[in-house]
Amino acid sequence: MKHHSLSVQIFLAIAFLIGIIIRAVQFFAEPSMWKDELFSVVNIEKMTFWELMTQQPEYNQVAPVGFYVIQKFFYSLIGSTEMAFRLYPFIGSLITLWLFYLIARKFLTSTKLVLAVFFMATVIGPWWQSFNAKPYTGDIMFLMFFVWIGLTILDRTLNRSEIWTYGLIGFLGASASFPASIFVIALTVVFFLKKEDVKVYEYIPMIVLWLAGGVWNIIYAKLIISSDVATAMAGHHSNMLPPSGVIDYILFFPEQLTLNLGDFLTVIGANNPVIVVRSVILLLLSAITLYPIIKYKRADFFILILPVIMMIGLVGFYILPMAGRTAYYGLWPFLLLPLIGLAFLQTKTRWAKPWLTNTIAMIVILPSVLFVVLGATSLPVESEPVKKMLSYYNQHKQPGDVLYVHGSGDLYMSYYGPKYEVDDYILGEYEYAITAEEYAKNLEQLKGHSRVWFLFTGYRPEMDPTLSLEDINGIMTQEAKLIEEKQFKSAGYPNMLNLYDFTGD
Repeated sequence: MKHHSLSVQIFLAIAFLIGIIIRAVQFFAEPSMWKDELFSVVNIEKMTFWELMTQQPEYNQVAPVGFYVIQKFFYSLIGSTEMAFRLYPFIGSLITLWLFYLIARKFLTSTKLVLAVFFMATVIGPWWQSFNAKPYTGDIMFLMFFVWIGLTILDRTLNRSEIWTYGLIGFLGASASFPASIFVIALTVVFFLKKEDVKVYEYIPMIVLWLAGGVWNIIYAKLIISSDVATAMAGHHSNMLPPSGVIDYILFFPEQLTLNLGDFLTVIGANNPVIVVRSVILLLLSAITLYPIIKYKRADFFILILPVIMMIGLVGFYILPMAGRTAYYGLWPFLLLPLIGLAFLQTKTRWAKPWLTNTIAMIVILPSVLFVVLGATSLPVESEPVKKMLSYYNQHKQPGDVLYVHGSGDLYMSYYGPKYEVDDYILGEYEYAITAEEYAKNLEQLKGHSRVWFLFTGYRPEMDPTLSLEDINGIMTQEAKLIEEKQFKSAGYPNMLNLYDFTGD
């Protein structure tokens, strides 16, 4: 950063500081893990390193083999805590901030470079994944790493120590990320196509390590992940892949790029008209960079958009879905491409003055910065605050009280129950297709108890359950008298710990 002006250095430091603080506050607060995290966590806890590499985990889990190895390492080192399981995505999110800057400064300078870093530091999707014990931050980080290596090799020749160091890092990355295991193949092809400019044969050790990591990951995906799980996941992702009709197939891509970019920017509200318009503007500005790629054969631009091209290709050939966090690895270039497009217009046209292009850039980036700055006081956030709910229960329970847990809270109680010494509870029967009569019948075991705590968490409205939250509350009030209602603040999902009297008095 030393080669920047003092003002640029100051603003870059502020951008980095904001990005680090909002990630650190969330990480060190240790909010409760949500169900999707626990699916992986319980497998990592009970399976050995060898079993994680050679056996199908429970709960239909599909994750890269390297991700399991990394998570098992931190669990073995630190123990069973939120920090242990989220340390990898947290560190990875900080590394992505720096990698993004290293990539951005190859294309941008001054104001636009600062704006790009602010954009990456405050965009919600990568921030949200920075505290989730899932592989998606790793997807972003390692795709950025390989893009940065590719761009660096275009600029200069790597020395021997760099070749082996980056080779080992790339081996880890290709094994810890499904998209990265494919990307290393694509990047290798680019190197050979540019062999007049790239001393590709000097990089054979590095490339071999990359490909070895990718092959290991692909073999794991094909041979270790069971066919039943693969079939179940294919069914789950079927609506995230292109339809069969030609016109619908073509229209699928701009529509999904727009919606998924909106998800990347905000996590929720991708269908909001304002978010859609913002996403369309970013995509249109990004499209400007296609001109120098085609006309001037800019290899650096091509490597930068290669994650996007690969994402579209994987979706187009029905290999990986493009939906929400599963697409983040291919969406991060859209934080940089619009500013590169504006910078290109500024150098190639008379009307695109610096003040105009900078103003446009500020308009599309400012919402992310303002959202984070104004919303910082609400940190930390959590989806299902089970730890708070169990703490409240322990503080307010009386002798003879009964704890009845909604069936969707099974995984939370098996993990957090022992940690809070809550092992005497009744787990309700629950399926997404359960009827009101079946639900009410399951409550009969509570009859005669004057104080029954109803812990409700893990409910997923997007799974289209037969009973809505209102239906469940209605059944409870029909079968018992509500003594106390306690709602817990969360990011999107309903969580409550209500107290009922089932004596019928």
